[in-house]
Amino acid sequence: MSIGFHQQKYRSMIKNILQRQNELMEKFGWFAHFKSGGDFTPFGVNYHTHGLERNFNHPDIQICFPIEAQHAHQIIINVVRNIKEGVRYEPGKMYKDILEKHQVQFIRARDNDRRILRLILPDDDGSFDSERPVKQFSLVDNSEEN
Repeated sequence: MSIGFHQQKYRSMIKNILQRQNELMEKFGWFAHFKSGGDFTPFGVNYHTHGLERNFNHPDIQICFPIEAQHAHQIIINVVRNIKEGVRYEPGKMYKDILEKHQVQFIRARDNDRRILRLILPDDDGSFDSERPVKQFSLVDNSEEN
């Protein structure tokens, strides 16, 4: 196969990704990326949102702890739901409206050229000093379907 074929396939893939991001932004007002690897975050994991600043006047959110992407996404969904309902997260404060049995906090951080809030998860003992985030957690159910 020629290099041209691979370049064309790559361009098509990027075009599809950008189209999907635009669809999500249009439908929900935000979308998220999950990237693993790299030296730009504390644990080489970068799960982050786009669109919160522009559409909800709130800094985008990032999770850097090595948890599964679907768990990070469920946490982010809870955070975004709260933001849409008017919650404003601030760095250095403790929040108990995201995880059921654990508080979380946010710190200021940067993702490339964007100012964001990085969500910090505690360890199983509730400490923020550990490099091991909580292994088992339940989300606070903020849905209207209780």
